Amino acid sequence: MGELAEELNPVIEKAKRRLQSGEALNERAVEYGVVMPIVKTLGWDPENMDEMRPEYAVESRRVDWAFLKDGRPCLFLEEKAPDQNLSAHEEQLLDYAFKQGIRLAVLTNGREWWFYLPLEEGPWAERRFLTVDLVNQETAEVNLRLTQFLKKEFVFGGLAYKNAKRRYDESREQQRIERDLPRAIQHLLSDPSPQVIEFLQNQTQGAIGALPPPESVRKALKVVFADGDHTIEKQGNQPERAPNGSGKRGLGVPPLYAKLVGVAIKGETLHVRTWRDVLVQTANWLISKGYADRLPYEVIIGTKRILVSKSEGGLTAPKQLTNGAYIDSYANCTDMVNRTRWLLRQVGLAEDNLQVEWEERTE
Repeated sequence: MGELAEELNPVIEKAKRRLQSGEALNERAVEYGVVMPIVKTLGWDPENMDEMRPEYAVESRRVDWAFLKDGRPCLFLEEKAPDQNLSAHEEQLLDYAFKQGIRLAVLTNGREWWFYLPLEEGPWAERRFLTVDLVNQETAEVNLRLTQFLKKEFVFGGLAYKNAKRRYDESREQQRIERDLPRAIQHLLSDPSPQVIEFLQNQTQGAIGALPPPESVRKALKVVFADGDHTIEKQGNQPERAPNGSGKRGLGVPPLYAKLVGVAIKGETLHVRTWRDVLVQTANWLISKGYADRLPYEVIIGTKRILVSKSEGGLTAPKQLTNGAYIDSYANCTDMVNRTRWLLRQVGLAEDNLQVEWEERTE
């Protein structure tokens, strides 16, 4: 990046200040106070109609900006006001881009920058390969990402698309691994072989100061996998109940071994599958409701552990949030709910806004 980094850093810092102070309150202010200074520094000329065309016509509608190469659009950019939820606008932008054969698209409200590969397969949201949080991420990281995917010479030369496709493919592969690996491990450990039990005995002996008997290892595995694999479908405004079963049901903080039945925040049902999802999806819900700035980044809780961080380093089981930050999802079901309630308190919400329904295991 070299010389460009020195030029772009103060532009990003000024944009941060404008967004944090409320100076950029509407779509036009975002365009002139945040977006245009950035794209100009990245080599684009908004005054050159052969390079950037505002209000570009797509059928009967228009895209805010089309970036052109040899007279043909190669990138679409759509701007929204800072208080706009970008999810509500991605279908419109990506539909435009898909119909025009555009390989790169950007949706931004100044604060968040969502980057897409419109021609990939799957739902629109899955075509997003990168989220940049201009306010909360470090300036150097913002600089790197904006340069990689918006610098004029990289877009023209195809490097921006190449980098985006690599990142997208790696993300999809990682998603596939994360989807399939828990089932594979659960299958392996649901009825562990003597060799697996012996391996776990030996590996945990040093940590606990004694060789655990096989039955203790089996019991510990039940605690570790107390998340289960119970899928909760979104329906209505209350947590759904599991089918009539043999376990006792309850609300609030669950006991160990409990099965997850459903979760709601302020009456809004969250789509969750495991106890880890309770924490992760609550954090994403908070971000979607405008609480991203209040999340307790780098704040130590419990035994010198950080729950939310802007980087994954130092977290035991980091899960990336929708704003690009990370949250540590390593805990049993009881601690997971307690940490979720703590998270709500940190942003100024009462913990009783969280409704968790569970069912005791009987097996």
